[in-house]
Amino acid sequence: MKSKGKALIFSILPGGGHFYLGTYTRGIIFLISSIIFSMSFRNYGYGPFNAFNGLNNLFHNFAVLIWIYSAIDAYVSADYINNGGINLEDERSFSTRNKNLLGIILALVPGLGHLYEEYSEKGSKLLVIFIVTAAIGGFFNTGLINDLLLILSIYSVLDLMAMREGKSFGFKVENSKEFKTIIKIAGIALIAFGISQGFQIASTYLVDYGFNYLLNIVSLGMKALILIVIGMIILFKTRK
Repeated sequence: MKSKGKALIFSILPGGGHFYLGTYTRGIIFLISSIIFSMSFRNYGYGPFNAFNGLNNLFHNFAVLIWIYSAIDAYVSADYINNGGINLEDERSFSTRNKNLLGIILALVPGLGHLYEEYSEKGSKLLVIFIVTAAIGGFFNTGLINDLLLILSIYSVLDLMAMREGKSFGFKVENSKEFKTIIKIAGIALIAFGISQGFQIASTYLVDYGFNYLLNIVSLGMKALILIVIGMIILFKTRK
């Protein structure tokens, strides 16, 4: 019997809980992806221009999310292993479950997950949009660009999950329910982030530190709220 508690404790290292459980391939995926995201785009700049500005923070947050997901996945997997729901022999190879995991992690970089799973047309479009948007962020050095990159990453993950089921969130199925839903989500997010940016800009011109502090709190609160809502929608749409 595998202990869920031990799996959770060993997950202090991304993938560590999976090594304890014997799902080594899955553990390696979590460990390597966490290291790559945490070390990517550290210092790429010259003078006032910082190429791919903000990606280091974005990717660092992805590394933290992968670590958290690793711990939750190990905790849940312990029960499946004990109940015979997971075959350890299959897990030690590159099973479909592990391929799906890698695809989702790669999809955090818009387009890479699609390219990995051979949705080449959609993947190439998303990747180009991501690179161009990130490069523009290097010139303008604005938090709004980083927010857009985050939205694009969320879209990429959602779209890959939908395409696995023969659906899609955009480009070719403009009349689909999923496309309309994601457009509404993106629209609400953009409005919220736009208002948030306005508050942050306004706060720089206020002498009163009380108002300055209040506007920053409201700005951060709006961003947090919209991300929570998006996260809840993702959980709702991916429930079994």
